[in-house]
This record gives sequence, C-alpha cells and structure tokens, in this order.
Amino acid sequence: MTINNQRGFTLVELMVVLAILGVVMVGVLSLITSQNNAYHSEEAVIDLQMNGRLAISQISRYIRMGGFGCYGNINDNPLEVYKDGTDTIELEAVITAEDGGTQTELTDPDDAKPDKLTVVTAARKVGIVDDGDGTSNESFPSISTIPIIDPADDINDLLNPDVKKGKRYVFIAPCENTNFLTLNAVSSDPATITLTKSIRVDEGAEIYVVKAYTFSIKYPSEYGSPKPPGPNLVVNENTGGSRQDLAENIENIQFQYGLDPDGSGSENPLHFDPTNKDHWKNNPTSSEAKNIKAVRIYVLARSAHEEHPDKYTDRKTYKINDPTASVDHPVIVGPFNDHYHRFLLRTTVSIRNLNYE
Repeated sequence: MTINNQRGFTLVELMVVLAILGVVMVGVLSLITSQNNAYHSEEAVIDLQMNGRLAISQISRYIRMGGFGCYGNINDNPLEVYKDGTDTIELEAVITAEDGGTQTELTDPDDAKPDKLTVVTAARKVGIVDDGDGTSNESFPSISTIPIIDPADDINDLLNPDVKKGKRYVFIAPCENTNFLTLNAVSSDPATITLTKSIRVDEGAEIYVVKAYTFSIKYPSEYGSPKPPGPNLVVNENTGGSRQDLAENIENIQFQYGLDPDGSGSENPLHFDPTNKDHWKNNPTSSEAKNIKAVRIYVLARSAHEEHPDKYTDRKTYKINDPTASVDHPVIVGPFNDHYHRFLLRTTVSIRNLNYE
C-alpha cells in the first residue's frame, strides 16, 4: 500500500500571501478612491459649466428679443408694472439697468453685488386672430374686440385684478408698426381680447403678451425650507408674483451696455470701441438706456458643494468686467481661497429688434 505525502501551506507561506494581498488591495482601494473622487470632481465641474451655459443662454435669449412688439411706443407710453413684485413703476425703455455697485478686489463671495437687468419684450404667444367662421384671409378694418382661436390656457389671467399691472399689454403681428397695445377686457367664451382702441388686423395674425423680465440673483437665505446649496439665477415677470428659478448655483451676474453714441444706428454694436466710455456703460442713465443696442453678459457659476480642503482650493483669479472691456468699471477678482469650483462665461448680445429700426 502506497501512501502519498500531501503537504498543505505552512503558516509562513499563508502570512506572506496575506501580506501580498493586503498590499495589492490597498493599492486597488486607493486607485478606486482616487478615481471616484476624480469622477465626482469632474461631475461637479460639468454641472457648474452646464448651469453657467444655461444661465447665459436664458439671459441672451430675452436680450436678443428685447423690444419685440414694444419699442415703437414704449418711450411715449411707458409700461406700468409691479417691479420686483411689489412697487408699481413705469418702464420707459426696452432695457433697464441696475448696477450692483463697486466690487474691486472681491475675495469673499458673500460680498458680491450682482447686477440686475430688466428686458421688455413680447415673449409668449397667447392666441391667433380668427373669428372661427371658416373663412380665411379675412380682414377687420377697424375693431377693438379681437376674436381669437387657439387661446392660451391662461389667457383669462391677463386681466386678473390681482396682477393687472404688467399683464395687460399685447402685440399683434404682423402689424403695421412695432407698438404694444393695452388690454381693456378678456373673455374666454367666445375667446376675445378687447383693446383700449380700435385697430386694423387680419386673420392669422399672432397675439403675444408683452412683459418686463428682470434677471437677478436669489440667495439661499431668501428661500424657505429646504434651502438650495447656493445662489440661483432667477427671473421676475413683474406682474405681482414671485421670482422663478432659471439656473442653479450662479454666484454673480454683471452687465455692460453698448450704446449707440449718436442714435444713428449706423454702427455695429458688437464692434463698439471697448475702451470708449461713450460706447460702453456699466450704469447707463435713463436717457442713455434708450440708446442701448447691445449687452455684454458675465456669468460666474460655481459648484453646488465644496470639495475636501485637501483635494481642491480655488486660487484662481476671475476678471469680470475687466478694464480691457471697459475703461470705467472696477475689476472683480479672486482668489476666493475656498473649495468651490467656478466657471466664468462672457458673451455679447446684439438687441436685433433695436438694431433694425
């Protein structure tokens, strides 16, 4: 009978193997942790870049449409609105600038003084002119009560007594001019709007509501519970309601305004001399506001949450409204020396409806 000698692992061998596995596992876990941190860091950067682009896209869209359906008579017929949802004021220009103030050498985000910008435009269609009799290309030579088909669901809200001011102006296109019209009554059965004066209008013309949109920054302390992690870009339609969120974690917005110096409209506003005070203003007067032809937008976005201090510290310098773009505006700079990621965007938008008068 043959007996095979079968040996197992010795204790020393097992300890050596466990030690090697331990070293390998430490390396693997370290790599996984590093990759996980890098993933979340990149995710935070991607999110803040998307928020920044969303913010600048939203503001640009309204500025580009500024004056649509209203620039023809806003100087002589101001829009009465509930500015910031409270006090009633009259707007006499397509663009109303509100400069936040001097922010030289800013190193604490809590000291930021963002600008505000109000744009008047006909941005939302609420119906189509049609009396519903089945005929087409009908013309109404002089009427004040306009028949509508495909009315918006909230058309009756245009003359809600609680939010009347700022929600009673419309523009009908195509039209012989670029004037806004004032509502006197709204009905849903049948759908009609009644103006304060008679006009000539054709079937198929589109009806837009004219509003004033104010862009600003809303801070976490201004929200109820739960509070957002950071400040947000918001818009107020100035009709008595609250501000609506547009983009999250927008730390600062600043604006510069390109003016047509002599009101001739002969110059391309995107090519205004950036060092000429007569071409670019940071806080234009009410009379200068009527000659604004372009707006330069600065948006500073930040990540929703701070990273671990050992992983990232923001030591970058951000130049918003830097002196190369304007000779009379202070510089906003870092470093903030906190642990948020940030992303600065800048663009210049021509107000096309004002450049084709």
